[in-house]
Amino acid sequence: MSKAGRTDMLTLLALGWNKRKVEQLGCTLSQRYLKIIRILREQVESLNATKNELGVDDDTLQQWVTDVQKWAEDSNKRRHRIRKVILDEKKRLAAAVDDYNKLAEPTKQIVSSDALIQTDIWPWQSTSEPAADLQTKRKVFEKVMAVRRLREEEMILCREMRHHWTVLRMRSVVLGTISSDCKHIFYLLII
Repeated sequence: MSKAGRTDMLTLLALGWNKRKVEQLGCTLSQRYLKIIRILREQVESLNATKNELGVDDDTLQQWVTDVQKWAEDSNKRRHRIRKVILDEKKRLAAAVDDYNKLAEPTKQIVSSDALIQTDIWPWQSTSEPAADLQTKRKVFEKVMAVRRLREEEMILCREMRHHWTVLRMRSVVLGTISSDCKHIFYLLII
C-alpha cells in the first residue's frame, strides 16, 4: 500500500472513530455519571460511618485533613535535612551510650543505642488516643480526599454533558435550517 493510501486509510479510520464517538458520547457520559454517583454515594456512606465510629464532627475531620496535609508538606520539604540530622543524632547517641556504659555498673548498662531508640513511641505509633493518632487521621484523610475527587469528577462530567447537549442543539438548529432551505429549493424546482 502506498503512503497516500495509508494516509487516506488512517483519515477514514479517524473519521469513523470520531463519528462513533459523537454518536455514543451521550450514552457514555450518562453511564460514567451514574457510575460516579454510585461510587460517590458509597464513599460518603463510608466516610460517615468512620465519622460516627470515631465520634467526631466535620470540623474535627477538616482539622485532621489539614494536619495530614501539613505533615506531608513538612516532611517533603525537610526530608533530606531531617535524615542527615537523625543520622548525626544517632551517632551522638551511640557515643553517649558507649560513654555511659564505660562509667555505669554492669547491671545498669544499656545494651545498645538501637535498643534505646526502639523503646521510644513515635507520634504515628501512639495508642493512648486512637482517634487522634496519625494513622487514623491518614485513613480519614484518604476518605475525605476520595469524596472530594469524586465530587470534582461529577462537576466535570456535568460540564461535559452540558457542552455535549449544547453542541447537539446547535446541530439540530443547523440541520433544521438546511432542511427548510432544501424544501424551498425543491418547491421552486417543482414549480
